[in-house]
Amino acid sequence: MFEKIVEQIERYDSIVLFGHSHPDGDCYGSQIGLREVLTIRYPNKKIYAVGSGLVDFFELIGPMDEVSDDVIKESLVLILDANDLSRAGDKRIYLGKAFAKIDHHVDLHNFTEGPEVIVDTANSTCELIVDLIHENNWEITKKAANALFLGILTDTARFQYCIDFYKVFDNNRWLVSKGAEPQELYRIINQRDEKHLSLIGHVYTHYKKTKGGTLYLVFDKETIASFNEDAVAVANNVSLLGNVKGYGIWVFFVERSDGRMTVEFRSNDYNVQRVAASHGGGGHIHASGLTVAKFEQSMIQTILDECDEVIRNGVER
Repeated sequence: MFEKIVEQIERYDSIVLFGHSHPDGDCYGSQIGLREVLTIRYPNKKIYAVGSGLVDFFELIGPMDEVSDDVIKESLVLILDANDLSRAGDKRIYLGKAFAKIDHHVDLHNFTEGPEVIVDTANSTCELIVDLIHENNWEITKKAANALFLGILTDTARFQYCIDFYKVFDNNRWLVSKGAEPQELYRIINQRDEKHLSLIGHVYTHYKKTKGGTLYLVFDKETIASFNEDAVAVANNVSLLGNVKGYGIWVFFVERSDGRMTVEFRSNDYNVQRVAASHGGGGHIHASGLTVAKFEQSMIQTILDECDEVIRNGVER
C-alpha cells in the first residue's frame, strides 16, 4: 500500500514532516512516531518534524524541530493527518521540493502534488504509520511507540469511536510490547489547570438543548477570554457534553478572535460528518468540525436544525 510513499522517501536526503494547524494527539504522534522510525531506517538522511506539536508531551515523546526555509526547499515534504497543503500548521510547506501525504480523513481529491495514501476507514493516521512500519519491517523505538499509542488513544477518544476495535487493540498491544507506556500517557492527558475547572463548571451549568435531541453551547469572545483560553482550546472540550441520556449529538459553537466561528460536533450514534461537510468542514463520522466565516445566530440555528434532522432521520453510518 505504501510503495510509492517509500519510493518518494528514498529519493530524498532530507524529509520534513508537516501536520495540520492546531495539532491533536494523532497529528503530533504521527509526526514524531514517523520521525523516529525513519531516523533509524535511514541514518544518513535528515528527518525533521515541524509545527507546534503538543508541549505537554515533549519530555516523554520529543519536541518539534526548527528548520530553515532553505532546508525545506531541498526536502521532501510529507504531510500527515491533513487533507491538503492548505491545512498545514506551518505555511512554509509550499516551499517543499516534492510532496507526499498519509491521511485517514475523507478524500477531498484535492491533493495533486505527489503520492498519497488515504484510508478513511482507518481509526487514525497513527494507525496508518503502524501499517507502514509493519509493511516494511521497520524497527521502532520506545519513543515512537509512545507517540503512536498517543495518536491512536486520542483520535479514538480513548477507544470510544473505533471503526475497527480489533485492529485498535491489536496495534496497541504491539506498541506496548515495543515500550509504549499507557499509564504515563494517561497521566499527562488527565492533568488539568485550575482554570480548566471553571470552564468545566460553565459547560455543565450553561449548556442548552433542542427539542430534537441536540445538546449545545455557544461561546462568544468575551466568555472565552474570561477563562484565559483561546477558541481552539475551548472547542476541543466539546466532549464534556457527551453521553447525556436522551441526546444524540452535542455541539460547541465558538467565536474566534478574527470573528470566524469554529464548530465542533460529537456523537456516539449519528453521522455528524454529514453536517460538517455540508458547510465545508469534515472529520470523522462521529467526530467532526468546521470553521465558518462569521459568528452569527442564523448559522448556529441552521446547524442545530440540521443536527436535529440527522437524529430525526436516524442517519448513522
